[in-house]
Amino acid sequence: MGLLVAIDTASPLGQVAVFRAGALVHEASRRVSNAHGESLLPLLDDALRAVGARPGDVEAWVVDVGPGSFTGVRVGIATVRGVTLATSARAYGAGSLVALAAALPPSVPGLRVAVMPSVRGEVFVRVERPSGELVIAEQAVVYGEVAELVAGLGEPVVLVGEAAHALRELPGLEGARVEGSPPYDVPRATTLGRLVLEGRALADLTPLYVKPPAIHPGALTG
Repeated sequence: MGLLVAIDTASPLGQVAVFRAGALVHEASRRVSNAHGESLLPLLDDALRAVGARPGDVEAWVVDVGPGSFTGVRVGIATVRGVTLATSARAYGAGSLVALAAALPPSVPGLRVAVMPSVRGEVFVRVERPSGELVIAEQAVVYGEVAELVAGLGEPVVLVGEAAHALRELPGLEGARVEGSPPYDVPRATTLGRLVLEGRALADLTPLYVKPPAIHPGALTG
């Protein structure tokens, strides 16, 4: 593959990574307090200039499709959709929890329990094996339910993501390995690029929100 650009706006850390012929040649990030709408394009322009390229030179793009920041995910997807409509480049999407799990070296033992903070005291969670084989698909649960999920697996686990630090205090998770500090705190654009190169990203830009309804069935009855 020639030039590949990866974009991640699912967390407050906006990121762009550029690969050429399968090798990482540039990466940049910018922490924002908004939803990346004003910062992503300048960050992207700077990255392309740094490698002497223009949008039309890019062969493929990959973006984080979530879960994560609702608006941030939409900004990233809209950007990639727009640029690929104007060029002949391919577009790929990869989930934020997939990227978190894939960031861990294969040598790290245990099931990958990838976690990201949600809202209302909930956390996004996905469980997979070091090979990438899915064990539990993405879902949003309250923090205490993560311990129940892990207990039902019956295997050693490693908690990965910034929400892992809070989870390690829960009964049943005291002995779990935790990887919640950089570079394992949030999904990384560099990992998204690697997922494309490994054939693990999909040609699908559908947002993956994984949000339960704000009002559950039956909440208005009784």
